Amino acid sequence: DEYKSIKRMDASSPPNPALINWVVSTYDKAVINECRQSLACIRLLGELGADVNKCRTGGESPVFMAALNDHVECIRVLHELGADVNKCTTGGYSPVCIAAQKGQVECIRLLGELGADVNKCKTDGSSPVYIAAQHGHVECMRLLLSLGADINKSKSSGTCPIDTAVRSGVISCVRLCIQLGANVQPFLQLADATVLDPNIVHIVLDVRSLLDATGLVYSPHQ
Repeated sequence: DEYKSIKRMDASSPPNPALINWVVSTYDKAVINECRQSLACIRLLGELGADVNKCRTGGESPVFMAALNDHVECIRVLHELGADVNKCTTGGYSPVCIAAQKGQVECIRLLGELGADVNKCKTDGSSPVYIAAQHGHVECMRLLLSLGADINKSKSSGTCPIDTAVRSGVISCVRLCIQLGANVQPFLQLADATVLDPNIVHIVLDVRSLLDATGLVYSPHQ
């Protein structure tokens, strides 16, 4: 199996970090692959000198792959071995971002405990909260906000989490944005000025009803 194969790599000589790093690189980043299979393999690779921050060609780090696959304990072990919990892919995807996209609540919780930046954005400016709202993961949003994420952080295009929550048709995410103080005025002004997809008009109306219920005032000219 993989564990015995790794053990045999240095069976005839003292641990050789250069050799292990070469194997990690050559065999599609062994540490990354083992995130899907065995904590013992990760620990052993670390002991043998494997680079726990070595990425695939797309920039996916071992921590990123663990977050993608919801392997919480792999993240913990990789961090103990010195892995960077903020290391991004070439597209700017951080481990927190991919966990937010996949709805991996416990991965986000642990990454936050380990010091991950919950406001670190993709290259297009999408924050973890924005991504969670886009995919309808309300519990991820709630957790990210409790960890200090910015509810109003906008993409480079100017759209913010409540915008994408509305356009995704996820009223629970919209409600959470409003309850936690999202700035809804720019979105509602935009809604007045544009022709919206009929499938999300009812969400816009719900937003205005929520504003009325919470005592907030909507002014199209504000």
